[in-house]
Amino acid sequence: MLKERSIKILEVLAIFKFLNNTQFIRLWVAKNKPNLIPAFKELSMLNMIGKLTFGVHPKLWRLQNYYYLKPKGKNFLIEHLQYSEQRIKMPIGTSSMFFRDYYHRTNAIDFQVGLYKHILKRWGKVLLYDTYYDHTWSTKKNQPLKAKTKLIFRDGSFFIPDAIMKLQVDGEIKIYTFEIYNGADTKRVMQQLQKHIKSLQEWLPSIALDEKKGSKVLLLFDSTACMRAVMSRVCSETVFVNFKNLFLFSDTDTIDSNFDSWCSCGGKYVKL
Repeated sequence: MLKERSIKILEVLAIFKFLNNTQFIRLWVAKNKPNLIPAFKELSMLNMIGKLTFGVHPKLWRLQNYYYLKPKGKNFLIEHLQYSEQRIKMPIGTSSMFFRDYYHRTNAIDFQVGLYKHILKRWGKVLLYDTYYDHTWSTKKNQPLKAKTKLIFRDGSFFIPDAIMKLQVDGEIKIYTFEIYNGADTKRVMQQLQKHIKSLQEWLPSIALDEKKGSKVLLLFDSTACMRAVMSRVCSETVFVNFKNLFLFSDTDTIDSNFDSWCSCGGKYVKL
């Protein structure tokens, strides 16, 4: 039987798919990196986990490794801990490896880790959390994998938000789509928000999750200046007039200290 810390690593990888050392520590798997190393060695020798290495960045020095489940790790969870296959997240092939997407993916996983901890503290549940890098198996040969967050409009066009989630908090079901923005390109953000308006009009997130209630959009920025510029336009432009209260804004520095600091167009801070 595996050691307790090794089992915990498999369990959290089944939830988040990819994790680095810092994220494992945030999830209470270990207090520091040296405590993780023996478990990584055990699981690697048994071919239960894989490791992605990204080398050195010219400005930020060495990038953190990421770990993920392999088939033997998945089978251990199913056979020994009675996990259902649907409950386990594991990369399909090599298409999910993310060198060019490293910073955006890291920020997205950091948000998911923070959300998970926050909802647990509020005695709630994360009923579903799908990301743009979660995919469904293709039933046809040579057909590309489909992102689980892909939302198809009535006219046949589509877009892929960073995440779609269903939460249970204070006895209430809440549905959100989520986007995280790196940098200060407000034009690109505003273009994407047009797709979110169309998605809200057609109730696509609710339909995708088979729910009869509406959804909201969480927008997280690593640039406070960009967030403020986008918020100003959403709160004032005519195209958003019927939807502006469905967009909630925050920046990475703020939610690191207070995960309930989501600002609406009225300037009011609201809880998820």
